[in-house]
Amino acid sequence: MNRDRVGEEKEKTKWRWRVIIEARLEVGETPMPSDWIKSKAEKESKEQADTHAHQEAQQRETELIRALGPRFVENLQNVLNDDIVAWNANFKDRQINGASKITNGFQVAKLGFPRGIAEVIFNPATLRIEVTLTRSRPADANETYSTSGFFYLKANTDGRDIHMEDRMRNTHLQPSGFSRIILESIAEPMANHVI
Repeated sequence: MNRDRVGEEKEKTKWRWRVIIEARLEVGETPMPSDWIKSKAEKESKEQADTHAHQEAQQRETELIRALGPRFVENLQNVLNDDIVAWNANFKDRQINGASKITNGFQVAKLGFPRGIAEVIFNPATLRIEVTLTRSRPADANETYSTSGFFYLKANTDGRDIHMEDRMRNTHLQPSGFSRIILESIAEPMANHVI
């Protein structure tokens, strides 16, 4: 009987099924066909905000330059007057007259031969220092020619003051560097400063 029971147990074991159910749940976000619209709208909104911030910064810079430009030109005139004194002490053969005030700027003149005049003006419409050089030709003191150019005014990074930019080299131009350009241009007939 034991054998019969063992057989029955084996018989029962044969019919058992082993079922394993595996379930996996993944949670995530699947892009919908219209998600590109949301991305595009967010990108355009960011671009508009950046454009608005840039325009506000430009407006603040414009206002700062217009407010400080006249004082900046006065400072340039003072630097030039100091340098003219030093120039005249060192170059007796090329004496330069002092700077005199004109509308929105000043004028520096050298009346002996070669003759030269520089007009330096702050233009609040263009936010630039505009320079006109009139010089005599080396062959004929009575014949003159003129050249014009400009220097950009830019706000300092701290937003409190302004400085001059050399547009040819895209660098900060100190008042002493500007003075050198002007004095050499009017006092030396072969000076080749680009304005």
